[in-house]
Amino acid sequence: MSDAAKTSWKRWHVDVAGLVVCGLISLGFYFVSFQPILKLKAERVSAQAELKRLHLEADQRTATLTRLRDHLAKIQQAVKTTAVQLQPVSHLNQRVSEVTALAAECGLKVDKIQPGNTRRSERFEMVPIQMAGIGSYASAARFLHRLHGTFRDTGLASFQLNASPEAAEGRTTFNLQLTWYAAPRLASARP
Repeated sequence: MSDAAKTSWKRWHVDVAGLVVCGLISLGFYFVSFQPILKLKAERVSAQAELKRLHLEADQRTATLTRLRDHLAKIQQAVKTTAVQLQPVSHLNQRVSEVTALAAECGLKVDKIQPGNTRRSERFEMVPIQMAGIGSYASAARFLHRLHGTFRDTGLASFQLNASPEAAEGRTTFNLQLTWYAAPRLASARP
């Protein structure tokens, strides 16, 4: 082999070695610099997509919350305007007096009016009130009609009207079982 060929071979060998070293340096640079950058970019794109999805979900929930708040406000307004405001059980004597006065206005003579034992529930307390007396059938019907309109928190549990042919002037005896719905006592007030 000639000296020129040997020199050319040595240079070519050095050139190949230089190319290999450059390739290794490039690969090292890629793995050290570009791959983490590409990985961070992919993570950023994924995070942006997740953030966009979360913003969309938050907007939908905000819209739902706004609709529900509007609906709740309408319901609360309807409750304020149409609901029966329950009185506490401490007003029982007043209620008995008012019911007796209404019965007298309607032409009934009340012989007996007696509240029963209060039954408690979470939203209200139920007070049974038994009424008995005499009056005409029309007076009893008028009383029941006015009771419903005047005392919306009082219901009729049962009624009994008894008339006999011997009864004077169309008089009949009545026995009514009313239920007064009162406001519940506060938890601290309960025994």
